[in-house]
Amino acid sequence: MIKRKDTERKRSVSFFAPQNGVTVWSAPILDRLCKKGVVVMSKKGRVLCVTFLAAAFAVVGGFAVRGHVRAAHYQMLLENQQRHAFGELTTAVDELSAALQKGRFTTSQGLLVSILTEGYERSEAAQAAMGGLSDANGALEETTALLGKTGDYLYYLTGSVARKGSCTTEERETLNALAENILALSVMLDELQADMNAGALTPQDLVQAESRLARWREEGGAQNAGSIYQTVEADLPEMPALVYDGPFSEHLTDRKPKMLEGTEAVSTQFARAIAADALGLTQEQLTLISNGKGELPSYGFESDEASGGYYIEVTHQGGQVSTFFRSATEGEAVLTAEEGVEKAKGYLSSHGFDAMEPSYWMTYGNVVTISFAAVQDNVLLYPDLVKVEVSLVDGRVVGLECAGYLANHCVRTLEKVSVPERAAQENLSTALNIQSHRLALIPTRGEYEVLCHEFACETPEGGHCLVYVNAQSGQEEKVLLLLETENGTLAQ
Repeated sequence: MIKRKDTERKRSVSFFAPQNGVTVWSAPILDRLCKKGVVVMSKKGRVLCVTFLAAAFAVVGGFAVRGHVRAAHYQMLLENQQRHAFGELTTAVDELSAALQKGRFTTSQGLLVSILTEGYERSEAAQAAMGGLSDANGALEETTALLGKTGDYLYYLTGSVARKGSCTTEERETLNALAENILALSVMLDELQADMNAGALTPQDLVQAESRLARWREEGGAQNAGSIYQTVEADLPEMPALVYDGPFSEHLTDRKPKMLEGTEAVSTQFARAIAADALGLTQEQLTLISNGKGELPSYGFESDEASGGYYIEVTHQGGQVSTFFRSATEGEAVLTAEEGVEKAKGYLSSHGFDAMEPSYWMTYGNVVTISFAAVQDNVLLYPDLVKVEVSLVDGRVVGLECAGYLANHCVRTLEKVSVPERAAQENLSTALNIQSHRLALIPTRGEYEVLCHEFACETPEGGHCLVYVNAQSGQEEKVLLLLETENGTLAQ
């Protein structure tokens, strides 16, 4: 009888662990099994069993943790991709909307073709960005279709205007309807982007964003864009997109600065004196930290925090201040933006910047940034731009940027006006209400400048824009939309 029990026990052991006598059960279970006679194991075997078991759990746990980390990493990459795609879409649609709005008020053939081409390229960029968004439920189908049709129509209209020289009444109506639709979409995207930037909407909530985006037609009151959509198979030439943070604020600074031509190189000590005067500091408060040899070789000086924490650059040639900045004073703003503009005027006047006129300004926190352009013979010289930053806490100038001024400023021989104001005005869209006029010199895409009539106009919707008509040919050269907010005005 006893012999039969031993045999049964051995068979049980053979069933659970046929090779080394170690089963896969945990230590408490092993104890119970051993007490019941199911498993026969030495003390050493039990220790080895628990050790191997712990190691097995550690390995499995390690793989689990590693898998979790890898999944989290992939999720982060996906979210970043979604966020980037959404930002690209918002930017492209904003720029497409701006092009369509400009096209509404443009009458000259050359400028209209350029604007329509820009709009086509922005619609293509928007569609490419749409491809980076997940749209499993097809919520963005109508939006994708609208962007595609808008691009197709702009391409068609570009060829039509190039052949005929202008738009028909029906084409204008279609262009206006598209402009309204894309503007509504742009507003919705901007709201979504603001929510995402504020953390109220994350890429994980993109389905919610898509649902809101899918309703833009209802919320924005989309218009019927007509039935003239046509697709023409050809490639468009690449055209650079120009978006400004102020009228003509992007300068051609990669050429030899005109203001420095014929001037002599200055010593470090002389440059230090210039820098100290510009900042209202003593020379002892400034330390030389760089001696750059870039496109505009300059000495770089800084002051410690007790002396304002400034950084300033003075050009090797001519000893001109090209830029300086410091952190704004902490605290609440006590000055208005208009008072900040007056502080900036006074600073420029006292530091040799004669005949400067402010164009537009923007406030960021407790700092106002003002763009100034030079004036000659009552003509505004937009290429000669200086940016000044003023703290609204204490009225101190905390930033200056004048690389564009150094690159372009000189006494010009201005052409005589061949096309008078009244004749130039006739080339403007009848939808615009002209509010003011002056002469202005504007830069072109090349290294040229054009004398223009600048018309400040009101749009039918109550917005504002600037239209530039060539004072020699009478053709429209450029249209800029004024984006007016509580923080100031930008031009696009």
